[in-house]
Amino acid sequence: STLESMPYSLARWIDWTEFEEGNVVLPGGSRVMVDHRGAHMLLFSSEWSLEYFRKNHPKIKLLTARPLN
Repeated sequence: STLESMPYSLARWIDWTEFEEGNVVLPGGSRVMVDHRGAHMLLFSSEWSLEYFRKNHPKIKLLTARPLN
């Protein structure tokens, strides 16, 4: 196995029904991912990127833990 670091320091889960990827602008260095159980999440490279996203997309809820459903 090889373990490589990635440039992300923050992860937030999202409600995919509120997130329309085509209408959302992610800050540079951010990424949409799916966790091992199929929940969608966003990865951010910095606190600034996270706050920038929150400011520009206030209707999208960002969760610090994976949703239960």
